[in-house]
Amino acid sequence: MWAIGLAHYLCVFVTLYQRLPTNEALPKELHPVYSMFVATPSAASIAWKAVYGEFDAVARSFFFIALFLYISLVVRIEFFRGFRFSVAWWSYTFPMTTASLASIRYAEEAPCFFSKGLALGLSMTSSTMVALLFVSTLLHAFVWRSLFPNDLAIAITKDKNTSGGKQGKKSTKKTYDIKRWAKQAPFSLVSSITKSLSVDKDSDGHLTT
Repeated sequence: MWAIGLAHYLCVFVTLYQRLPTNEALPKELHPVYSMFVATPSAASIAWKAVYGEFDAVARSFFFIALFLYISLVVRIEFFRGFRFSVAWWSYTFPMTTASLASIRYAEEAPCFFSKGLALGLSMTSSTMVALLFVSTLLHAFVWRSLFPNDLAIAITKDKNTSGGKQGKKSTKKTYDIKRWAKQAPFSLVSSITKSLSVDKDSDGHLTT
């Protein structure tokens, strides 16, 4: 199961990190989902220690990969700002928790000031994030009653329907234009060929005379 999960993670990781620019971008409200990339190497590190019995080179490698991805997402803090609270924010909790657990296992295996400080910092960050999300969810759900309308990625509104209708009309018009062009293309090609042949014949006739 550990090997199957690792193989699936590699496929998903490469697919999502090397998306074509022409593909539709992920909605801004779902940007917290990108933090889930940190969870798999952290969980792989913890699982390998549980299977093998010690925090060896394999477990450390996955822990350092998770730590690198964690830092790479933290430095891009602007990527996770600019949108309202939604249920998608709960995707922060699992990666941060698994990263803190992996750091605790690493601190137990290699006790030093850096490893203990890292484990303490990640654990406090994870606990603070869970507490803030819990309070925010309760406030948005029962006090302000604005929990689900803020999820623009899943909300269904009249504006979306109208915009979807306009897009649908545009797409049908484009397909109709393409079909019409495909039907007319052979005739235009034949007419251009006949015109070129007639011009060649006329030029040959003038040369002979």
